[in-house]
Amino acid sequence: MVERFQPKDLGVINEWAQAQGVGGDIAGPHLPAVGAIVPGVACGFLYQTDSAISFIDNLLANPNAKLREMSKAVDVIVEYLTSYATSVGCQDIVVITRRRSVARRAVKLGFHHVGQRTMLTKVVGG
Repeated sequence: MVERFQPKDLGVINEWAQAQGVGGDIAGPHLPAVGAIVPGVACGFLYQTDSAISFIDNLLANPNAKLREMSKAVDVIVEYLTSYATSVGCQDIVVITRRRSVARRAVKLGFHHVGQRTMLTKVVGG
């Protein structure tokens, strides 16, 4: 069911992102090496750091997928990414989201709410 993300999947996940109003295209250079996809349904990515912390981000679903199928796929993707992170020595996984549905799902999957934060970014190249 779940597969490792491949560059050929980029076009479809950009379609999902645009349909959900997430923003512009998710560029290949901005994606980490580890990602998971349930073809036609959902995807997610594991951003690893040089510490014992990793981030799960870009959890996206096909807006045309059935809700039950989407829900199961996101659970499987998070489990896949969590298992991978654990296998490479990660001790903590962080999920940052602006979507309440993703926050509720993360709590259901064992994540803990740590309060509100402000996230900032700065483009330094490209």
